[in-house]
Amino acid sequence: SKSMENSYQESGRCGRDGKYAESILLFRLQDMFKISTMTFMETNGHRNAYAMINYCINSKKCRRDQFAQHFAEVWEDKNCGKMCESCYSRAVRKSVLPPKMDLVKHFKTLLKIIEKASLMDTKLTALKLVDAWFQKGAKPLRLEDEEVPNIDRFYGEQIIAFLIINDYLHEDIQFTAYTTLSYIVKGPRNIEDEEIEFFPSRVYALPKINELKNFYE
Repeated sequence: SKSMENSYQESGRCGRDGKYAESILLFRLQDMFKISTMTFMETNGHRNAYAMINYCINSKKCRRDQFAQHFAEVWEDKNCGKMCESCYSRAVRKSVLPPKMDLVKHFKTLLKIIEKASLMDTKLTALKLVDAWFQKGAKPLRLEDEEVPNIDRFYGEQIIAFLIINDYLHEDIQFTAYTTLSYIVKGPRNIEDEEIEFFPSRVYALPKINELKNFYE
């Protein structure tokens, strides 16, 4: 979805009869730039898109609670049915969320790659940036003195998205005769604190349908 408003309407349609229903959100990093290049000319287009991206990568908080905060609604934990993947996994499966990450070291490494690309007069898409960070892709963009980050690439892509929507990195939207492209450059926000706090989202195994239906009933 291009915005939280759209997602709220689309995901809510399946449960209006009060019966058991499933709503599955599909997301990968490439989707972020497909949406941003389509909406950046719209009023609040980027702000709406980034709010949606934040929702996608935030599995720490209850999904319903995130909607409530976005729409400035009053929402209490006692009203939660524990049906979203975050609440269900913690309440029923007793799953543990990934620990908080400090992104300062990763951020500095990414800035080195961006600076190196700039000196080479090379524009970096987000995926090229992730490749260079994980010592993949074009060799000239890689940092010889840096090791591969000790995290899964799945988390690496979340980190890139997080840094963009929080202004540490910035999308530089450019036009060609045939398409609109998004390149990644340094953002306006500098490191002001001792850490950049990030709670990564995790991949949840989908519970069996009968298990969820029984829990719902």
